[in-house]
Amino acid sequence: MLESNLWLVVVAGGPVLLAILLAFVLLMRRRRGPAERQASKQATERLYDEDSRP
Repeated sequence: MLESNLWLVVVAGGPVLLAILLAFVLLMRRRRGPAERQASKQATERLYDEDSRP
């Protein structure tokens, strides 16, 4: 009996835990503002320019 209950917890608990984790990540994810996007774009362009130089 204990083994079947443990199996139920593992099978049902896994997806529930993943759903909770996914919801947490989606809620905590921070969007970048225009200034951060521009700074990121400039830094990326600078790195590509440095990489393309001989």
